[in-house]
Amino acid sequence: MRIGNRVKLFWGTALLISSMPWTSMAEGLEWTTFKQSFNAEFGQEKIEAVYSFTNAGDSSIVISKVQTSCGCTVPTLEKDRYEPGESGEIKATFNIGQRLGNQVKHIQVYTDEKNRRGPYDLTLIVDIPQALTFKTSRTLVWRGDQELKTMSCAVELHEKLPFRISSAKGIRGNAEELFDFEIIEEEPQKKYVLKVTPKSLDQSARVTFQLESDDDAEGVLKRYPIYAIVSARKS
Repeated sequence: MRIGNRVKLFWGTALLISSMPWTSMAEGLEWTTFKQSFNAEFGQEKIEAVYSFTNAGDSSIVISKVQTSCGCTVPTLEKDRYEPGESGEIKATFNIGQRLGNQVKHIQVYTDEKNRRGPYDLTLIVDIPQALTFKTSRTLVWRGDQELKTMSCAVELHEKLPFRISSAKGIRGNAEELFDFEIIEEEPQKKYVLKVTPKSLDQSARVTFQLESDDDAEGVLKRYPIYAIVSARKS
């Protein structure tokens, strides 16, 4: 055989191998996906993701450990041993809690596969919408050596939340005794300002305010506290 023909044969074989589906050469656990992304809804408490797999090898595989990068993500596995050709799944439950914005969590799956180094890495991405954006600091602070004045916290509601903020209340501390406060509607169902004035700077105070809306059946606004702190005058 001439050299040129050998080269053609080599490249022909390489192209044939590269065009073969990956699953035909797979060994060990074969996953339908390693990454899943979700867009959470307002008021949603948790996200559940399912990662399916099949034992594509010729011997049984034991999943020895499933570990997550955060305690907010809880994995569930039906059993730990899977025979050749057998399928299974790992469920990952992500608890949203007070989290906001883009969240990236990892689930590491350890097995007893002899030819594998390290765990499988599954990724869970959750985008949690921010219902309320603070346009100013949400922590209002007065010092005793300053002038007693009104301070404001400006907020803007997400366009998908047609709420009308009606009031604010103190959920920690004696808000009515220590402060005068009111809600100003600058743009209906969108822009609001909480104005807060200490009744005195002679006494230290710490109050947490919560915005309220009759439209907030899911309690979305509870995730966005506003703080008022007075550091009293020194005698």
